[in-house]
Amino acid sequence: MNIRKSTAAGTMQLLLAMLFRCALAVAGLVLVAGGSAAAAMKADVGGGGNVSSVMSVGQEQRTPALVAKEKGAKYKEDEILVKFKEGTTESQKDQLHMKHGASKLKDFKTYRLHLLKLKTGQTVEQAIADYKAEPDVEYAEPNFRYELMTTPNDPDYSKLWGMAKINAPAAWNSSTGSNSVVIGIIDTGIDYTHPDLAANVWVNPGETKGDGIDNDANGYVDDIYGIDTYNHDTNPFDDYGHGTHVAGTIGAQGNNGIGVVGVNWNVKMASCKFLGANGSGYGTIILGGV
Repeated sequence: MNIRKSTAAGTMQLLLAMLFRCALAVAGLVLVAGGSAAAAMKADVGGGGNVSSVMSVGQEQRTPALVAKEKGAKYKEDEILVKFKEGTTESQKDQLHMKHGASKLKDFKTYRLHLLKLKTGQTVEQAIADYKAEPDVEYAEPNFRYELMTTPNDPDYSKLWGMAKINAPAAWNSSTGSNSVVIGIIDTGIDYTHPDLAANVWVNPGETKGDGIDNDANGYVDDIYGIDTYNHDTNPFDDYGHGTHVAGTIGAQGNNGIGVVGVNWNVKMASCKFLGANGSGYGTIILGGV
């Protein structure tokens, strides 16, 4: 973000713009298509909070509307937002709208911003280009559509600050994981009976539980959920807690109304326990887990 204006007014407008974006984030709002179009735009903030409406690729000049359309973001096809420079009179604004055949739908006076209805047949891209060419216009941009990000109903989700930090809700709009993916967790084991983990714990399809036979001939008898190289058995139940915590972060079942949620709502986790109840283990034990 390139801040190029340091006047008091410009700084205040820039802060307002940043606070507006923060408010959207806190409210769980995201540009349709996961905000990818906004990320693709060049965030060239200057002139009191102006986001540049032109992106250069080689010799080509592309507007945010064009970039957004390419990235799948949605916006009103017959509306744009136009911000005027300080000192522009109402008469000058009205004359510009008449010149370009646009009609004012709403006036956000605090921000010198007009929501405009375009004339029939005019594209958003062309309207933005026309207004950007006017010396009294600070910027013009599409009227983007916003939607709530995908979030789970797990009661303790709000405590997971890390999910917001890695922008997990935006990713969940595209995918919440897959049960065809198996993740090996090499740690203190997993509490495979935990109500928020049990559905996502891997179960060895080649073994028959409790028959005392190495059904899949891998050298381990009844390795249903994984193996325990610390205690030299096939019961990787967590007697320390760390592995279960890690498993919860990776794959606590999502949207089940229980506890927390993992990065993957749906996944399978196999446990390789190499640390004991005191949270320690030797290097050779680690190798056994691998």
